Amino acid sequence: MFHLAIEKALNHMINVNSINIERLDNSLISLYVDDIDLKIFFLCLNSRIFVIENSEQKDAVQTVDGPVLIMAGPGSGKTRVITRRIAYLVKIMGVKPFNILAVTFTNKAAKEMQLRVNELLGSESSSLTLGTFHSFGARILRQNGDALGIDKSFAIYDDDEQKSVIKQCLQDLGLDRKRYSSVVIKNAISSANNQMLTIEEHSAQGSSYFEEIVNRVYVEYEKILGGNKALDFD
Repeated sequence: MFHLAIEKALNHMINVNSINIERLDNSLISLYVDDIDLKIFFLCLNSRIFVIENSEQKDAVQTVDGPVLIMAGPGSGKTRVITRRIAYLVKIMGVKPFNILAVTFTNKAAKEMQLRVNELLGSESSSLTLGTFHSFGARILRQNGDALGIDKSFAIYDDDEQKSVIKQCLQDLGLDRKRYSSVVIKNAISSANNQMLTIEEHSAQGSSYFEEIVNRVYVEYEKILGGNKALDFD
């Protein structure tokens, strides 16, 4: 019955619009089919966008009015749903790719998403903004960081580089590097950053000798990063 319905629908579209079946492609489908359900129906024949395993995934892909929250465990098809949702927005809903932002946590996940979107959208995927949260943030800062006094050619220090800078700070301040752990101090500085505390605000909240040490290191740490045109991930 399902395949018969497809055949009848195709024959109707071809006969009414005098379309050569050998030239049937997505652009012709979009041109001659106005009804969303029929458009999805025909595009299924030419793409992998709508190869969806269950009704929950279908709802997540095709719900476009308001926010959608997807809660699922590993290996349940989250990446499949997200990439097909992107393709649905572009191919069916007519959203321009440059208006879509897709972010994830790891480089591996971002690479996998990019590969799948490339398969679904082809050259249109080049206009998407897709990557990790950190890469997206870095992109914004490289384009607009000068408004914050950040050099556009900044480097980003990883954990090991941060610890090396903190060790240098301890040495410059004449503090015992064996007594004060660079890891513990780095975590304290990271915590202050995540709370959006300035050095002055962090200092005002300090009530212990250790917190005073952290603040002294924090001041030197920011000086060294600034002098090296560097940022950390916080």
